[in-house]
Amino acid sequence: MKDKRVRQALYYGLDRQKFTDILYQGFGEVANVPVSPASWAYTKDVTPYPFDPQKAKQLLDEAGWKAGPDGIREKDGKKLKLQYLGRKGYNIDDVLIPLAKENLKDIGIAVEAEILDFNGLAGQTEEGRFRRRIVHFDQLLGPVRRREELP
Repeated sequence: MKDKRVRQALYYGLDRQKFTDILYQGFGEVANVPVSPASWAYTKDVTPYPFDPQKAKQLLDEAGWKAGPDGIREKDGKKLKLQYLGRKGYNIDDVLIPLAKENLKDIGIAVEAEILDFNGLAGQTEEGRFRRRIVHFDQLLGPVRRREELP
C-alpha cells in the first residue's frame, strides 16, 4: 500500500454511500474525515472520493497492477489482495465485508476476511500480522482541547 494510487483506488472502489445507507438505514452520511461533524475539529476541506470503479481501475492500471486471468490484479508475480480481520457480533463488519468483497473484486482486488472474538482480534494485531487497522469509536467528537483553549 505504499503507492498512493492504490490507496486512492480503494476509496474510489468501495461504495461508501451504500455502506452508510445500509448500516445507518439512511440516517448517516459518508465520512471523509475521521472526526464527527459535531466536533469543533471537523472540516469539509478535504478531497472527497465518490464511488467511481472506473477511476479506481484507471489508478490501479497506472500503478502497474494488471488484471490476471481470474480478474484479480497482479504485479511482479503478486496478487493484489487485502486481508481483513473482523470482530464477532460487530454489525459494521456484517455490512462491510460482503460489500467490500463485491466492490473490490469488481476492480480486481481480492478480499479475504476472518472473523474473530475481540481477544483473538487483539492478539492478531499485536503479533504484527496486519499493518492497518480500522478502529471505530462510538460518540467520539474529536480531539480534546487543552484547558487554556476552552472558551
